[in-house]
Amino acid sequence: MSDRIPAEIWIGGKIAASLVPGLCAAISDAGVSLAWGDAQFHPADANDLTNAVVDSADGVPLLWLCDDEASWGEFDGLEKFLEEHHIPFTRQSEGRYEYEPERVEFRPGAGKVCLATDRSGDAIVRAAELADLEGALTKTLQLVQGGETKRATSALRAAVKRLRRVLPPSVPPLTPFEIVAAREPHPPK
Repeated sequence: MSDRIPAEIWIGGKIAASLVPGLCAAISDAGVSLAWGDAQFHPADANDLTNAVVDSADGVPLLWLCDDEASWGEFDGLEKFLEEHHIPFTRQSEGRYEYEPERVEFRPGAGKVCLATDRSGDAIVRAAELADLEGALTKTLQLVQGGETKRATSALRAAVKRLRRVLPPSVPPLTPFEIVAAREPHPPK
């Protein structure tokens, strides 16, 4: 039996009309709602999907879905459908017991990024990783103060490289959710 953890998902991007039936089925199977504690959402067509679109905090129209009791805080079948059809999404799962909150970002062509977050959904960096970096920067500052410019420059480059490994990767924002005409697999001759 899986742990039940609240989770929410934002879906964006251009959705081919030919994918709408499959997307509707994946959403229905996921057992998600349009509001916390609300009835399950069972979209039947493109109109149901577009009528459910809401503006994100940044004003971007996205399909937002949630589940108070998502299995492991994930939407396994829905996420798999979205990835297979190159539909971008962001999923945020709350923490519970030994499970930390996490955000999963999927963008076609860039793959999936999993980030540890705080309860507000902000990505976190472990203090131990930053303490290590602070030591490297202190050493760099000492080299600068000692006039050892070449060594300081080299140490600074190494510190920046370490910082890039520690920081969460940059993920482009979701684009507006939009259903577009299906494209033919091969252009007509």
